Amino acid sequence: MNYIRFVFLLTLSSLGVVQAQAPLNATQYMYNRAMFNPAYAGSRGVGNFVLGHRTQLTGFTNAPNNTFFSYDTPIINSLGGAVMLSNRAVGPLHQIDGSLNASYTIPIFSGVFWSVGVRAGLGNLSIDYSRLNVRDENDKALQGVRQELYPVLGLGSFFRGQNWYLGISFFDIRQVALDENKRTYLGEHLFASAGYVFSLGNVKLKPDFSLRYFTGGDFNFNASLSTRIINRLDLGISYRHNLGYSFLGFLKITEKIALGYSYDLDTNELGAYHDGGHEVYLRYDLLKSLSGSYSERFF
Repeated sequence: MNYIRFVFLLTLSSLGVVQAQAPLNATQYMYNRAMFNPAYAGSRGVGNFVLGHRTQLTGFTNAPNNTFFSYDTPIINSLGGAVMLSNRAVGPLHQIDGSLNASYTIPIFSGVFWSVGVRAGLGNLSIDYSRLNVRDENDKALQGVRQELYPVLGLGSFFRGQNWYLGISFFDIRQVALDENKRTYLGEHLFASAGYVFSLGNVKLKPDFSLRYFTGGDFNFNASLSTRIINRLDLGISYRHNLGYSFLGFLKITEKIALGYSYDLDTNELGAYHDGGHEVYLRYDLLKSLSGSYSERFF
């Protein structure tokens, strides 16, 4: 672990820039799409609360972890809204942000809808240099706690039919410099997803594909296959490009309460040194739609 800290410190010293993390990452993003695309807000037709926690690199000290909360709901007619909060930490880095989503849905033709959405919020990124093994304790650039506020802005588009969906969102995330020169610049984040639901009696199959890109070379492609049994239990597996596999489970305990769990198995070189990652997810549906009826979708 000291070696990892040394590499991290060396990177900070040579670049003088700490890059703000991309928008929240989650293995079970398919159950909380409004967190990743503001156009999805309200599209389920029912208000719902989501609380989740994710840990990565289990077994490492100060490994990445995040906790997130959201409230997603239709507002009136074609309008939807959502509140997003997240708290992320890795080593000496700590990031908190909150934002509001607003969406508007347009019926294109029978059974097909197009939603557009915007996101606006504020975040804070801080780094505590006292948690690093600093070689030169007199280096003022590597002392104390430094932090900076940054805006969270985003746009999204989401198309959906009865059995399919296609979405893309773009976030202009400020990359925050925490060195003495206070250099800042803007980074671009892209998230795209698509899927189709096949109905086979009481069983449904859903292949889902997602793509994430963040300025600086952070590229991630996910492909997953999930099955839903009698509208109560979901089981799935996901492949993460250059990372490994994830195994997912989602259970509707009651008509209002659902619980999800996923395990990340890394097959890259780092995977030999930790025990994987875990994510737990709790959703509570209010079950009172604007139209007076509600039908559970598989996306």
